Amino acid sequence: MYERYEALRAKKNLTNYAVSKATGVSQSVLSNWKTGKHEPVVETLQALADFFCVSLDFLLGRASLPDRTTEAESPAELSLEDQIEQVLSGLSDSKSGTLMLDGKPASPEAVESLKSAILFGIEYARKVNSQKREGKDSGY
Repeated sequence: MYERYEALRAKKNLTNYAVSKATGVSQSVLSNWKTGKHEPVVETLQALADFFCVSLDFLLGRASLPDRTTEAESPAELSLEDQIEQVLSGLSDSKSGTLMLDGKPASPEAVESLKSAILFGIEYARKVNSQKREGKDSGY
């Protein structure tokens, strides 16, 4: 279970301190969890799952996909960044939660490169779509 948290934290290039500040979960709770002294309470786990935009089941290791989308929360209601995270998470190794490229863990720089490429593609598609609606040729 801690391994999932660790993989999510590493994927976002965050320290325990940064996660603690963002979620209100103390660093000692995270440290005790890592060493096996204590398991976090449900509220703590839910705060972490919400922060990383994953389901509680994924964080607990009961689901292989981090998808937290429910009927009340469709992809259209998620931010573009959260949607990209879900796409990349869906491509990640189910055990470690790490994005794999050519059978090897992707570096943080490679993940950021993928995010940038996806954002660029979406912006370009929006531009093309807008031009088509206005009756202009996109150049293709």
